[in-house]
Amino acid sequence: MKNYKSSTTEQLGEIRGSLIFRPKYSKWAYVFLSLIIIFVALVLGGVIWVFKQEGSAITTIILRSIPFGLLLIFLLFGLLIYHTMRYEIRDDGLYLVCGPFYSKIDYGKIKSLEKTDLTLDVTSSWRIPGYALFNVPYGNKGIIKMYSTSALKNILLIKTSDGKQYGITPADEEGFLKELEARIKGNR
Repeated sequence: MKNYKSSTTEQLGEIRGSLIFRPKYSKWAYVFLSLIIIFVALVLGGVIWVFKQEGSAITTIILRSIPFGLLLIFLLFGLLIYHTMRYEIRDDGLYLVCGPFYSKIDYGKIKSLEKTDLTLDVTSSWRIPGYALFNVPYGNKGIIKMYSTSALKNILLIKTSDGKQYGITPADEEGFLKELEARIKGNR
């Protein structure tokens, strides 16, 4: 077993032959998501209260509340899966994981690794301070599949031979790169 200086590196042992690297977690993701959830919950409560005061039928209240309820569920789900984000170096490839979502990158397809800062593009999917997930458009790099605890700064960009780009933020970047580069060399 290899030991790294970072306590954010976990090893699953010989059974799976995997190394798990955690991202640099950001308290701002928790704060921002929590504030948005509180705001949406208050708006949802306000919508329900206003329509009840007007004497609206229950079906009207439910129909008017559905968009806010769905948004609230989506945000709560995002908050719950945030801490599950990880980067797994396995025998068959690099796995980027967050909750039920994952991407597998074959070591032989990795073309380059680059530490970069990204340029904000206002048309985003799931990107808030301290949390970027899914395909996110960036002005200076195009679309990047993000599994990151930073939306713009200090992103480790992985480019593959099939034209895909992935953005990650491992806490133990040195240990992660050392292991990843060894796997890449072993697959060439």
